[in-house]
Amino acid sequence: MVLDGGVERVWELVVDDVSSWYGGDVAIDARPGGVVTVDDEDGRRRGTVEVCEPERELAFRVWSSPLEGPMEGSRVEIHLEPLDDAHTAITVVETQLTARASALAHA
Repeated sequence: MVLDGGVERVWELVVDDVSSWYGGDVAIDARPGGVVTVDDEDGRRRGTVEVCEPERELAFRVWSSPLEGPMEGSRVEIHLEPLDDAHTAITVVETQLTARASALAHA
């Protein structure tokens, strides 16, 4: 998808106004290891920023509370590519995760 706006402005929207496009109330501490919280109709999910390269890439994982049943979550990857001073290509990939899949991936 191509958005109107330079990469600096689009990055600001990705990080500072994430709630408007992700859904729910979202807070991201945009730095590697930073905390991510998502409050929406599914409850509260918490996670961690894995990759943060300003104006290029942001990736984070969020997980449901183990008190709410089987742990489920997602990994969100956001890639920005400046096309010119007024347009930025954005790619967002969300991968659904389960605790078992995550354990296998890190084994």
